[in-house]
Amino acid sequence: MAAKRFHIENPDQLRELAAFVKEGKLSTIASVWTAAKRRNGTTRWDDKIFVGFSGDRNRIAEVVRIDANSELVYCATLRYNLALNWCEKNLREVYD
Repeated sequence: MAAKRFHIENPDQLRELAAFVKEGKLSTIASVWTAAKRRNGTTRWDDKIFVGFSGDRNRIAEVVRIDANSELVYCATLRYNLALNWCEKNLREVYD
């Protein structure tokens, strides 16, 4: 379970987070999301992409999205400290 979770509101924020990726690809997701927004204005990914930070000793930071079946889909693993500092300054924290 995530100790902290931040909402990614737009593809530009996702692109900026790509600088902290350890494993996975965020730039491709951001490109697809941007194209869909340009075509339709709103997309199925709006309000569905988050960054979660673990609260235990493992210190895992992951970008996940919620798919059409309301299941979490892994997108990327991030460098924990760098990503956490950036998220605290630039993203909105969400609570369950």
